[in-house]
Amino acid sequence: YRITSAATGACEGVTSNEVSLLVESAVSVELPEKATICEGEEIEINATITGEPQSLTWYKKEPLDEVPVEYLKEKSIFVAAPARTTEYTLVFSSENCPSGKSSTLVTVEEIAPMSLTLSEDSICEGAEVTLTATYPETEKIVWEKREKNGFTTIAQGESQLTITPDQTAEYRISATSSAGCQAIPANATLYVFQPSEITVEERSICAGDSVRMTVQGLKEGATPQWFSSDD
Repeated sequence: YRITSAATGACEGVTSNEVSLLVESAVSVELPEKATICEGEEIEINATITGEPQSLTWYKKEPLDEVPVEYLKEKSIFVAAPARTTEYTLVFSSENCPSGKSSTLVTVEEIAPMSLTLSEDSICEGAEVTLTATYPETEKIVWEKREKNGFTTIAQGESQLTITPDQTAEYRISATSSAGCQAIPANATLYVFQPSEITVEERSICAGDSVRMTVQGLKEGATPQWFSSDD
């Protein structure tokens, strides 16, 4: 810029020296409003930057922090792996324009535990048994049974199943939370046994002779106790 005075009478006009005025583009930074991740996962936080900031500094604040902690400098994108819910703030400054900041909250969803219990872990063929699943979101529970080719889904969205199995089998429950977090599956094996039966080699023998008797259908590791009508 410069200014020039108009000529007056015999005096000529005068022109001043030139000055430059630097107009800096406005600077702004915007972070995503919020995000949710599962425990153990990472998240990429991407800042949308308008203009050319002179500096960028990231801060993070966990729930128990009174003052944000300086985290990272001069980066518009970074990958975070918080262990718990954390607020991230990006502070920017410019040469002439006001500085500012933007924040985002990353919520870390803890993986809820699952458990599977049986009313009986060993039953006779034809008996009923109740399987009970424990998980905060019942509607997300998936029940599976191990078959020859792997696990097959047998029910969904139930906290209990009452079944009458005809053979020993392994059962499993799994779930994916509303936030998409995969729970650790829980397994249990139900043993189904045929009724025990005694077979006798000879039904009629002479006094003093021996006879072989065999018990079938015993649980593995079980030891039978023998009694006679004289006991």
